[in-house]
Amino acid sequence: MVYHTQLMQNQLGFSALMAGIAFFPLTILNFIVALQVARLTAKWGNGWLLVLGVGLTLIGMFWMSFFTPVIGYWLGIALPMAVIGVGQGLALSPFTAAGVAHTHGADAGAASGVVNVMHQLGGSVGLAILVAVQNMSHNQVLGFQHAILTGSGLLVIALLVTIFLILPGERR
Repeated sequence: MVYHTQLMQNQLGFSALMAGIAFFPLTILNFIVALQVARLTAKWGNGWLLVLGVGLTLIGMFWMSFFTPVIGYWLGIALPMAVIGVGQGLALSPFTAAGVAHTHGADAGAASGVVNVMHQLGGSVGLAILVAVQNMSHNQVLGFQHAILTGSGLLVIALLVTIFLILPGERR
């Protein structure tokens, strides 16, 4: 989402402060939903909550790929960000739980460390890929759309991994 700030400033005329405030739909919903994860996990389980979270994040990212300055902030960025915020809020805790599931108590700390390293590596590598894709276009909006579509593709892979690797492991 690093290039969203530039897009809002360069294409929509937002100030730096307004571009920062424009992330509130994602941040606030992410926080509110994350507070409900324990209750939702008890009802649906980690695997299904993770599928729902990754699926919603994918929907929000794909929706955001249609952004143009004509569509504007509310329909092109804010509402997709809200969907992404809900998805991320649902997915983060179950993802961590899936990473440490079925480990022996003595190995839980190491498994948790590996999960956190993967969070950091995945974010860094993913961002590098998206920035590289964005920079292939000389048109800022087109580059943004291509980067978001690439991110959506990566989320499709994450969703498939969740469905075919994590859900079956949860049933055991």
